[in-house]
Amino acid sequence: MVNNFLHKSKIDRLLKTRSNLEDTRKNEEKVLFFLKNKIKSILDVGCGTGFIFEWIKKNYTECNYLGVDIDKIAIKYAKKKYNDRIFKCSSFFSIKKKFDLILLFELFYQFKNYKKVISKLYQLSDNYISFDARVKFSGSTILDKELSYFYYHDTGKTNHYVVHNIYEFLNFLSTPKFNFDKIYLNLYKPKKITSAYLPFKKSDMLIGVFILKKGKKNIREGKKLRNKKNQFENLIVWPKKYEKFFK
Repeated sequence: MVNNFLHKSKIDRLLKTRSNLEDTRKNEEKVLFFLKNKIKSILDVGCGTGFIFEWIKKNYTECNYLGVDIDKIAIKYAKKKYNDRIFKCSSFFSIKKKFDLILLFELFYQFKNYKKVISKLYQLSDNYISFDARVKFSGSTILDKELSYFYYHDTGKTNHYVVHNIYEFLNFLSTPKFNFDKIYLNLYKPKKITSAYLPFKKSDMLIGVFILKKGKKNIREGKKLRNKKNQFENLIVWPKKYEKFFK
C-alpha cells in the first residue's frame, strides 16, 4: 500500500461515493442477501466510512458487526455516524476473534501478498469469506507493480493492481491447507473501463466476486483428492455462460 494512505483526496472520495446506504453496490448486496439467514456475525475488512453497517442494520434482524480499517479518519467518521464500539482503527491482521463472515470489498486487488491475506481470512472465518478480485482467463497472475498499477487517488503514487489468472487462483484455494466445501464465483465485466495501467487488453479483465464456504473437516481423504476427475467440482459459477471454462 502507498505510504501516503491518509491523503485528503482519498477521504474526500469516500465521503462522495462510499458513505451512505445507497452507495452499497449490487455485488455487495447480492452477497449479503445470499448469506442473510446463514450468518450471525460479520467482520468488515477495509470498512471505510462504515456504510455497509447501515445496510446490514436495515436488512438483518440479528448480526454482530465489527468494521476495521487502517484509515483513522474514515474510522472516526464511522464512529461518529453509527456506533463507537463497532468500529476499530486496526489492521485485520491484528484481529483474533472469529466471525461467521469475513467481508473484504474493493481492496483485494491491491494486495501483492494475497496468499498471506487469504490465509489470515481463513483463520478468522468460522463459515464464509467473501471478496471481489480482478481476474482473467489467459496469462499469468501479475504481481509486479511496475507492470500493473493504478494511481492512488491524488497522491501521485502508484499502487499494486493485481489481476489474477483465474485458474492459478482457484488452484491456490484448492491447496491442502484450506478446506473450502464450496466456492461460489460470480463473474462480470466492469461497467466502466478501469483507469489502471495494465499490460494486456483491459477488455480481457473481469471482476470475480467470491464466496468461500469452509468445510467442517480440516483433513481430506488423500485418495479421493488424487482421483478427482474435475478439479473444480466444488465450484459454482454465475452466470452459466462461464461454466464451460471450468470443465
